[in-house]
Amino acid sequence: MPTTARKTLAVLLAVLAVLAAALGLAARTADALVNTPEPLQRILGPLATNDELREILPQELGAQLTTQITNNIPVPIPGALNSVLEQAIATSSSALISDAGFAAAWETTIENTRSDYVGKLAAAKTDRATEATVELNLAPLLTSAYGTLRGSLDGSALGLLLPQNIKMPPVSVDTNWPDANTLSAPAANRWLGIAASWGWLLVGAGVLLVGALFTAPRGFRGKTWIALGAAALLLAATLIVFGTRLSGMPVQQSELTTLVIEQLVTGVRAELRSISNMLIIGGVVALLAGLGTWIWRKENPTETPAAIPAGNSRG
Repeated sequence: MPTTARKTLAVLLAVLAVLAAALGLAARTADALVNTPEPLQRILGPLATNDELREILPQELGAQLTTQITNNIPVPIPGALNSVLEQAIATSSSALISDAGFAAAWETTIENTRSDYVGKLAAAKTDRATEATVELNLAPLLTSAYGTLRGSLDGSALGLLLPQNIKMPPVSVDTNWPDANTLSAPAANRWLGIAASWGWLLVGAGVLLVGALFTAPRGFRGKTWIALGAAALLLAATLIVFGTRLSGMPVQQSELTTLVIEQLVTGVRAELRSISNMLIIGGVVALLAGLGTWIWRKENPTETPAAIPAGNSRG
């Protein structure tokens, strides 16, 4: 193969290695975010101590809890006790935020929200639905809030009317995000199918890198490392810019869903920054390797054996 062709192919393989590595890292992140509990807990978990959530959530829980009590208790609440019940629900919903069990209930809400979204994506394959949005599952919070309410009414006339436990049906608040224009259900399923193979993508990146170094002609490997490092830094910069522009916020949403989606988008940005940081580190290492190779070759030039004089040849 001509030297120029080998140089071009080496640079191309180096760039492809960077792209495969970045895609593999992004695929690993996406697969973990959707299919394992920990990443979403890390992103949404801090909201448990968020002052804005503590102000918004009691109102949402109070309204939902009133509906569930009205629909699920066997004996209707007398009209004279309705105002007492409303006040007790408001108080218990606010008290839940400071209750020791709130953190655990919030963690369960996050996990149920994630598993519900996975279920919606699976159902979309069968139903050929175009949209699968995140729905905030409030059932664990409502169950905990009802326990707080029931405990505060022990021994009262109203407490006698309320059962010890009520079975909370699935109660979710649809965030309407991501919509079909932001990320359709078929597209999400396709990308998650690719994301499941993130390990092979990283292996492929390693194979492409080795191929680039072996293809590079003698004296060009340093420049191949430099091309690799430059590609990694350029891609990292692209991801950083993309992350700053990432939004997808729906319009006309409640304060609760807006807060949750903003936190989720912020978490995705953080994951992109993490991938960018890995690319930056790898790019800097590659540039240093290329620079070191160039310096070494400059200080240790390849010597061409001197030609043997014709008169000294034997035979």
